Amino acid sequence: VIALPLSNQLKLIGLADESASLTIYDTLGRAIFYTNLSASNNYEVTIPPLAYGVYIIKVKTAKSNFSTKIAWY
Repeated sequence: VIALPLSNQLKLIGLADESASLTIYDTLGRAIFYTNLSASNNYEVTIPPLAYGVYIIKVKTAKSNFSTKIAWY
């Protein structure tokens, strides 16, 4: 996951060709953004403006789950 705060985008690289869902959580565990992703190798997801801070990104596919932290500045 690559955070692009200036353009309010997240870039996801390396997902298999399958549909997935992406959820963004704040540090208190509240879901603040959710979207479904269609099958593609590279995803660029436009998200609403976020305040500066640390967020948890969770990507779910039919075969696996992936979570990571990003710093949004």
